[in-house]
Amino acid sequence: MQMRLLVRHYLHTEPAQELEELMEQYVEALWIEDRQATLLTNAVAKAFGGK
Repeated sequence: MQMRLLVRHYLHTEPAQELEELMEQYVEALWIEDRQATLLTNAVAKAFGGK
């Protein structure tokens, strides 16, 4: 269930029906989620005087 939600949220598309395609979409969605978390963490650190 979480896989499908992440795919919809980050890829703005319906999740694939085939498991192999769904896994590819899920990996991409996880990468986007991780990247956004990293960017947000860096922005907060910079706002408070960090690097």
